[in-house]
Amino acid sequence: MSKPKAGLNAIPAAFLMFAGQPPVFADAAGERDRGPDTWITNPITGGQLFVAISDGCRFNIENPECVLGSRVRLGARIGGNYSAFFFETPPGGGADQIKWTSLNGTKCLDVARDGKANGTPVVLWGCHGGPNQQWQTQAFYKGPHKGFKILVSVSSGKCLDVENPAYPGWPRPDAPLQIWDCFHPTELRKAANRVNQVWEYRQR
Repeated sequence: MSKPKAGLNAIPAAFLMFAGQPPVFADAAGERDRGPDTWITNPITGGQLFVAISDGCRFNIENPECVLGSRVRLGARIGGNYSAFFFETPPGGGADQIKWTSLNGTKCLDVARDGKANGTPVVLWGCHGGPNQQWQTQAFYKGPHKGFKILVSVSSGKCLDVENPAYPGWPRPDAPLQIWDCFHPTELRKAANRVNQVWEYRQR
């Protein structure tokens, strides 16, 4: 399990800023449309988020139920629909939903059961727009790791985090995603100590 860290409000503003998401587009009615397909990668390990579908799941748009609850993991898989997401901002603004490109974007990154505790799994679930499916991007804009991003759950204020019993070493291959307290400011300059929680966005 990841090493405990202090909450996000402990991070000094000098290191963080709200970051623009991959662009979304407005249609004529003023409603938001989907942004571009995006790979969410860990810039330190080179790993990429993907949805781990069970071997027996043969899903399609008419029969999507078997994907519900699938764990989101960090792996070495590059490309493919299982690892592509897009960001969508509600028409009134606010934090984004992160939608899986498969199944017409009807499934979202979800903090399971709206949990608030460290270690609560992040899974794939039907999009409903609740706070446990809303994510706020913040970015480091100075120092040697300029451009690294963290994803903060609106529901709990905790960060998207890779399960990592080997912390401060690297997580194991295909480690599952969870929420965890965001990094303490004394750890901000140590890249190894941020390996669980930093992301980059790469458009397909």
